[in-house]
Amino acid sequence: MDTFSLKLEGLTFPNFKNDNSKKNFRLMVDVNYFNEENKPATTHVTFPLEEVWQWRKEDEKFYIPPKNVTDSKVELDLSVFTNNAAEFSETDKEILVSQGKLHSVIVHIIDAHDKNFLETFGNVLKLVLPVVFNAATGGLVSVIGNKLIGTIIGKFKGDDITEELLKHTGGKDKALFKGGKFQSAFGDILIVGKGVFKNKNDMSGDYTVKFSYTKITI
Repeated sequence: MDTFSLKLEGLTFPNFKNDNSKKNFRLMVDVNYFNEENKPATTHVTFPLEEVWQWRKEDEKFYIPPKNVTDSKVELDLSVFTNNAAEFSETDKEILVSQGKLHSVIVHIIDAHDKNFLETFGNVLKLVLPVVFNAATGGLVSVIGNKLIGTIIGKFKGDDITEELLKHTGGKDKALFKGGKFQSAFGDILIVGKGVFKNKNDMSGDYTVKFSYTKITI
């Protein structure tokens, strides 16, 4: 089977203008694919774990500057990752490298209340994750760099993992946007949809998340 790479390539938010309350964020991505044994698998990735990415204050850590701004949308400049600017590196964009074939991708953009996801969970690594990633289903969990990565083999879990993890943030970390796409062909993956704009009851905001799905020659 081919070895593939899935990377984050683009992020567009609604233009919140002077409302900075939704400009701290992290991503939770659920990747459904057939692994090297042609078994269905779901890998969940939460990132970043330490601190949060943000586009509210240029003089604070993990600032991703706006690139294209209109009255309704703000595209962030992800060149900060490839240019190794500030605290970022190219590997921050990497979601998954695996043998197999992609089935679908589901992404949540999370309005991050707390700076540290692990602190939000408290004892999540010891108490919650063994339940979410049940060992009986072949679940594997690890923290790699600034990412929490968990894999369940034997069935597609969709976004069940993300939804379960969010239950344990005490309601502090909430989804601004949720979207997904089925895709098996190599190329760009654009996930476009409506999400939170002014408040949780206003779902008129336009969001776009772009991934690259590429074949790796080893």
